[in-house]
Amino acid sequence: MGTWPQFSYPYPKIRTKLDTWGGNNSPMPYSSGKGGVSGLMPWIRVISGFNAKGPQTTGGGLVLQSNYPQDGFNIRYGDGNAGSDGKAGVIGFELDMATPVRPEPGRPTRPSPIINGLSVSEVDVGRKTTNFSIICYTQEQMEELSKYFLEPSFYCFVEWGWNTKTARSQWVGDPQTGEITPCDIARHINYKYVQEKRQSSNFEYDCSLGVISNGGVKFGDNETYIIDVEIISQGSVAQYMQSHKSGASTSLKTESGYRFDPASIDDSADADGVGKTLFKQMFNSLPAQKQNPFIKSWINQPLNIYKDFAFLDFKEGGGKGCEDNAWDDESNYINMDSVVVDTILQNIKRSTSLKSDSGEELTIPTDSPLLDKSRFIRFELACEIMNFAFIDLSSGRKSKDSFGCDKNKPSHRINIDTSIIGAFPQMWSLDKSILYIPNPKAPDFNIDSAFNGEVPEEKFIDFSKLGEKVQNLHPPTNKKSFTGTRKKNNEKYNGAPHAFPCQYELTAEDNTWDTEPNIIPYTMGEQHWGWLKNLYINYDFFLSTMNTPNYTIQDVLYDLLNAMSSACNSHWKFQIVERFHPNQNEGCYELQVVDLNFSGIVNFDEDKVPSYQLRGTKSPFIEVDFQTTTSAIHQNNIIFKRYSGQNKKGNAVDTHPDLGGVAPTIGSVFSDGVEYVGTIINYTEVLGKESTDDDNTEVTSNTEDQKEATKNNNYNFFVEKAGVFPRIQDRQHASDVIENIGDDSPTVQDLFMIGTFNDSLALRQTYLINKKQSTNVYGKNGEKSSVVNVPFGLAEVNFTVHGMSGFKRGDSLRFEGVPKNFGHPHVYEVTEMEHEVTTTGWYTKIKTKMRPYGTNTASK
Repeated sequence: MGTWPQFSYPYPKIRTKLDTWGGNNSPMPYSSGKGGVSGLMPWIRVISGFNAKGPQTTGGGLVLQSNYPQDGFNIRYGDGNAGSDGKAGVIGFELDMATPVRPEPGRPTRPSPIINGLSVSEVDVGRKTTNFSIICYTQEQMEELSKYFLEPSFYCFVEWGWNTKTARSQWVGDPQTGEITPCDIARHINYKYVQEKRQSSNFEYDCSLGVISNGGVKFGDNETYIIDVEIISQGSVAQYMQSHKSGASTSLKTESGYRFDPASIDDSADADGVGKTLFKQMFNSLPAQKQNPFIKSWINQPLNIYKDFAFLDFKEGGGKGCEDNAWDDESNYINMDSVVVDTILQNIKRSTSLKSDSGEELTIPTDSPLLDKSRFIRFELACEIMNFAFIDLSSGRKSKDSFGCDKNKPSHRINIDTSIIGAFPQMWSLDKSILYIPNPKAPDFNIDSAFNGEVPEEKFIDFSKLGEKVQNLHPPTNKKSFTGTRKKNNEKYNGAPHAFPCQYELTAEDNTWDTEPNIIPYTMGEQHWGWLKNLYINYDFFLSTMNTPNYTIQDVLYDLLNAMSSACNSHWKFQIVERFHPNQNEGCYELQVVDLNFSGIVNFDEDKVPSYQLRGTKSPFIEVDFQTTTSAIHQNNIIFKRYSGQNKKGNAVDTHPDLGGVAPTIGSVFSDGVEYVGTIINYTEVLGKESTDDDNTEVTSNTEDQKEATKNNNYNFFVEKAGVFPRIQDRQHASDVIENIGDDSPTVQDLFMIGTFNDSLALRQTYLINKKQSTNVYGKNGEKSSVVNVPFGLAEVNFTVHGMSGFKRGDSLRFEGVPKNFGHPHVYEVTEMEHEVTTTGWYTKIKTKMRPYGTNTASK
C-alpha cells in the first residue's frame, strides 16, 4: 500500500529503529529498551469467520495461533486415550477464545496443527499476496481446517509480530477477554485503521485481511498433511466483483425499451439544447444492458463527483451554481452527431466561401472526405457508464448493509476522479480510432497546405514556433459557469473547462487527499500535467471493448488505458492500484488509476529523508544489494542528453576545432569526457547533412495539371495523417454553418479541428522540445535547457532488516556507499515489500529504485 508513484517520507519511528540498529547486524537485546530484537521470537495467528454465530457476537469461526490461553498437554496432544475415544490436539479455538475446536474421531497424542512459513508479498503494484502452510497431524484435522482456509472467496485474517507487549496489545479482539467478532475482523479492511495499529505497536505488529484465492493439500513427512493457503488483497478481490452486464451477456439484443425516441431527437435541439441532443444519441448507441433508467436519468442530473472535497470548493453534487456541471454539456462529446458531418461536407462541396487564414479560397480537390466520422466521449463519462452495474459497487451504502459494523464497507469502484497524469504543452493524439486530447494549444498542423497546389513552404508542424502557431482542440461548451477543476481550467483558458493538459499550475491544495503528513502532494507547472478524466475516448472503441465477453471492469479499463497510452507514444504507464481515499469511508480501500511515469515536481524536506550506510560499521541492514542497469529506454534518454551539447554539470560544451567545429559526443552518466569515434560517426551520419532533400527540392509548377497533381498529393497526404472534426455540433444549424460562423467569409480554421495527427516522430520531437531535453533538429535548442539526470529505475538498492511493519510504497531514502553518480541528492523510492516469518525470526525485505533529484554530487 501507499501512494506510489507519489513520494512519501518514512515514519519517524521507523527511522528511529533503523538508527538504533545501525552498526550491529544482530541488534541488541530487546530488553535494553533501545529497540533490538535479539531474544525475541515471532508469532502468527490465522483467523476465519466461517460459521461465526453473528456479525457482532463471539463464537463460531476459528482462531489458529502459536499459543493459546488455556495451553497444556490436553490442548496440544489430546487426552491420550487409546481406541475410538482417543482425541488429538485441538485445531484451534472459536472466536470466543474459550471453546476449543477438536474434530472427532481423532488419533490420540497427535499434536495440534501448526502454522508454517508465512510469506507476505507486495511485489506487484496494487496487489498484496499472503501465503502460509498449516501442518496437520491427522486426516480429521486436515478435513476440518480445509473448511475454514481452503474455500475460495472466503475471507481470512492473518496477523503476526514479535512477542512483545506492544505487539500483543494490537491483537484483534477484546483487550481483556480476547473475544473476537466478525466486525472486529472486518474493520481491518480500512487501511488507516491498520496503519494506526502498526504505529501503536512501534511497528512490531502487522496484519493482512484478504480473500482465499488458491491453495491445496499434500502429504508431508511422518503421516502429516500440509495445507497451503494463498490470500489476495482487497484490490485484487474487487476485480472479481466488477463483472458488468454487457460483458457477461450473450444476448444479441441491441436496443432496450428505455431508448430515446429517435424521431424526437431532430426536434429537440431548440427545446433541450445541443448537449441534451448529443446525450440522447450517445445513450441510444449504448448496449441494451446499459440502456437503463439510471443512466438515462443523467441527462437531467448534475455531476456528483468530488462532492466531499470542500478544499477545492467542489459543489457538483447539487445546490446553486451546479446546474452548469452536468452530462448535458456538449463539451463532453465530440462528433457524436453524424448528421452534422454529412451536412457540412455537402455544404463545403457547394460553397465558394471556404477560405484560409490568408484569404485564399479553398476547395476539396478529391473525393476523399475531409471530415472523419470518429466520435468521442469524455473519459470520465465512459468510466461512469462502465462502473455502473446492477449492484452497488461504491462504499456509500447505508449502515444497515454493514450489519451494524462501523467503517467496514470497502469500495469496489475504480476511481479515476482524482487520477493525475503527465502531459506536455503541445501534445496531441496519434490515433483517431482510440484517443482525442482536448488541448487548447495543440499545433495547428498547417491545414492550408492540404489545399495548396505548390510544395508547402512550411512544414505541417513548425517546431520553431510550437507555442505560437496553435489551435484549440477543446470542443465548444454550452454552459456558462463551472466549479472545481473545470472552473480553474476555464479561468485560464476561456471556453475550455476540460482542457488537457491543465492550463493552471498543480499545487498541493489541488491533491491533498489525506491529512497524512508523510505523504508529499503532487506539484507541477501548468500544461505539464492533467486529469485523466478529461481525455476523450473513441466511443466505438469504448463500446467494443466494454462488450468483450467475460471481461471484468478492470479488464476493460486496462485495455482502454493501454490503448490510450499507445496513441500518445506510450507517454503514460497506467496501473490500477489499491489506495485509501478520504471520501471513501475515511481511508477505506478502493481502486485508483495512477500514472507510474508521473511524479510531479518534488521539493524534499531534507530533514525527513533519512540516509543510511549500505555497508560498514553503521549499516542497519542484514543483507543489502546494489545494482545498476542501462535499458534501451534509458539509453535513449542518455543519447538525447548528449545531443543537447551539455556535460554532466549542465555546462555547454564548446565545438571541437579538430572536427570542423562540430559539438563532440560527451559522457552523461559515468564520465564527461569527449568520445572521438562517436563524434566522427555521428557527424558523418547525422550532422553532416546541412540541408534535407526537402529543403533542396525545387518544383516548377508551370501548368495547371502540375498544380492540380501537387494539390491532390498534398490533400491525400494530409487526410491520411490527420483526423479532422467539425467545431460545430448543432445539427439544426449545420446546413448553413458556413454562412453563420465568424465573419462573412469563415476560414477553414473556424470550421474544423485537426484533432489527431499520425506522426509519432513529430510527437516525440515536440515532447523533447517542450521538456527542453534535446537539441531541436529543426532549429536552436531552447535557452533554458535543463540537465537530464539518469532516469527512474536506472539504479536499485534492495535490503533486508529484522521484521518491522510500516514501510510504504513511495517512502524516500538515501544511501551512502553507492557510486557518486547515483548518490546524493538523488533518492531511492520504495517499490516492493516482503515479509517472511519463520522459526528463526521475522524478516522484512525492501526493494527501492532511484528517482533523479537535482544535480548529483559527481557533477559538481
